[in-house]
Amino acid sequence: EVLHMIDVMTTNLTHFFREPTHFEFLSNRVLSDYITKKRMSIKLWSAGCSTGQEPYTLAIVIKEFLRKNDVNHFDFSILASDISTRVLDKAEKAVYPAEAVAKLPISVKKKYFLKSKNSEKPLVRIKPEIRSKINFKRINFIDEDYGLNETFQIIFCRNVLIYFDKDVQKKVLEKFMSYLEPGGFLFLGHSETVMNMDLPLKTVSPTVFQKI
Repeated sequence: EVLHMIDVMTTNLTHFFREPTHFEFLSNRVLSDYITKKRMSIKLWSAGCSTGQEPYTLAIVIKEFLRKNDVNHFDFSILASDISTRVLDKAEKAVYPAEAVAKLPISVKKKYFLKSKNSEKPLVRIKPEIRSKINFKRINFIDEDYGLNETFQIIFCRNVLIYFDKDVQKKVLEKFMSYLEPGGFLFLGHSETVMNMDLPLKTVSPTVFQKI
């Protein structure tokens, strides 16, 4: 009953390539630096992934970067978590209305989406090569133990903290710090901040922070 209540009450507003400057930073700064330093793997966490558009966008951005820069043998994985089992089910199925990708470049749609044959109810599905890079897990940020045994170089947690008061925000961010490697990056939503929270973070771009 509690899980059902959470599913009904949680807000799940998202779309592909939301807040695009974050993905530009990921490509131009983070991935470029990794390749320059010959670091050939990266782990990302999409914390509060909703129906999956964010983690799938991350995978597409990385794939496009590797293709454009002719980089081989680079490995990546993405953990996508949410509190709602309902949206996680949708995210795992990776099926969306065709209008959800209407504004994406045709080249991206052809490479990474499958199109349904039903013209009356046009749908698209993320291709297996992208889906295979993402693992889904239910996580409640209020819990003491997230059940994770790994660390990440990138954490995206955008437009989630705004639903918590300042004290809870700080506790959640402190937990994120235990999972973010030194030098790793935290991406927050445009209306979120770490100001006055005494966290080991420095601002490197608007709403992008690096662990120090």
